[in-house]
Amino acid sequence: VMSNISEIAFKPQRVFLIRHGQSTANVGSIVGGPESPLTDQGREEARMAGEELKRHNLNNPVVVVSPFTRTRQTSHHVLQALGRRTPEYVDPAVQERDFGPNLTGKDATKLKDEPNYFIPHPDSTRRRQMRILNPDWRPEAGESLSDVRDRAAPALDSLIKKHPNRDVVVVSHGHTIRALTAHFDGNWHSGRHVKNGEVKVFHVNHWGESFTVGSLDDRQIAEGKTKVHKDLRQLLKKPEHSHWEVNVTGSGHLKLTSPLSNKYVITASTPKSGATKKIEKDLRKAVKETSASQQADALIKKALRK
Repeated sequence: VMSNISEIAFKPQRVFLIRHGQSTANVGSIVGGPESPLTDQGREEARMAGEELKRHNLNNPVVVVSPFTRTRQTSHHVLQALGRRTPEYVDPAVQERDFGPNLTGKDATKLKDEPNYFIPHPDSTRRRQMRILNPDWRPEAGESLSDVRDRAAPALDSLIKKHPNRDVVVVSHGHTIRALTAHFDGNWHSGRHVKNGEVKVFHVNHWGESFTVGSLDDRQIAEGKTKVHKDLRQLLKKPEHSHWEVNVTGSGHLKLTSPLSNKYVITASTPKSGATKKIEKDLRKAVKETSASQQADALIKKALRK
């Protein structure tokens, strides 16, 4: 039993959601259908998105693309930057929201005038009125944001589970990325407008058959912050894990090793910076000074900055 517990690992995996570059429909503020190619600016935005991915040093990425023209053209530049020719998946599950025949091809600026298109933001006050897109507003013969989430999220979850040791890249659309962000964050109000060519990064923590996903911005990554699943707290409190060895690898990963089985129990991504040294120092102090029962809280609070 102890061996099995020791082999449970915290495996960093990342999901990259990329919105297509500027399309001809974007320029005309039109609700775009499947056939809306990239503009010159859109091709440059796609190329820049590919360059941004290269800087992340992706781990054998799985690439899935919406079948729409603008996303397939965007994926060409993204794949070129990754040294690939074709995506592994072209999946309608991640295509753009269907606004129905009455709105597709029409003026997108008119959407805001649709009844119930917006709802109040939960943090709105009398002095500060804020709005978010209504996830349950559905155009005639079209999809709501909730509908988009319900078709896109299972497909992405399946890929994450199928390829736990590979990063996942999704080339998709603004509303679809909003829906997937809501799926990961557990709410509809934390998302925002996604710009053309923008890359959103999510970190996945695998725990046996389950996983959790958390979004990190650049500031959080620089500080070495990450989200930790509650199961980790329970795992670290197991009496068989009463002693630890702590190391930071040359690739900037923090590793806690259980001497009982010499298996990595935690691997947390951290930057190659002064933050890494501080995390290592805090960890060594926590391991040295705390008892086994207190160690989980100390590690999570001081090292992983929950």
